[in-house]
Amino acid sequence: MGVAVVHNRPRHRQANAKAERGHGVLGTWAEPAACAAAAALQTALDAAGRVQRELCPAVHGASRATAFPLLMAGGRPFDPAQEAACFDEHRVWDHLAGRCWTRRGDKAGRISVYNRALGVGKPGKGQGVTLQFGAATVAWVVRDDHGRELARHAAPELRRERILALDVAHHR
Repeated sequence: MGVAVVHNRPRHRQANAKAERGHGVLGTWAEPAACAAAAALQTALDAAGRVQRELCPAVHGASRATAFPLLMAGGRPFDPAQEAACFDEHRVWDHLAGRCWTRRGDKAGRISVYNRALGVGKPGKGQGVTLQFGAATVAWVVRDDHGRELARHAAPELRRERILALDVAHHR
C-alpha cells in the first residue's frame, strides 16, 4: 500500500512525541467519555480532526490543509473488504527476518516473544541470547552469543489470519 513502517519501542511515547501529542489533543477534543458508542466516538474524532486540519493555524498562520494541499487530495481510500486480498504476509515476514532482538533467558530457560514464553534450554538460563525470525520457516530462531542455535519455535502468532485479525500478541 506504499506505507512505511516507523518503529517505536513499546510504551515509549516520547519516541514519537508529535504524533502522540496530536492524538492527545484529538482525544481531549472528541471527549470519548461523553460518547455513548463507538460510532459516536468516531463521529466526534472525525469532527475534531477536521477542525485541527482545516481551521487551526499550523504553518505561518495557515492551516495544515492550506499549507499542505496534497495531503488533502488523498490516495485510494481504505476498503476493509479488500484488505485480505491486498495484504501479503510475506512482506511482514521479510521485514522481521532482517531484524535481531536480544533477550535474557529466565531461571527456567525461557524468553518472551509477543508475550509468549519460548524455551531456550539450559544454555539460555540467565544468559543473553539473540532472537531472529526465519521467514522461510515462519519460526523464531534463538542463538547464544557464539551464534549457535539453541532453539527453534514455530511462530503461529505471525500467521496470516492472526496478523489480519490484529491478534499477534497475547495482552497481559
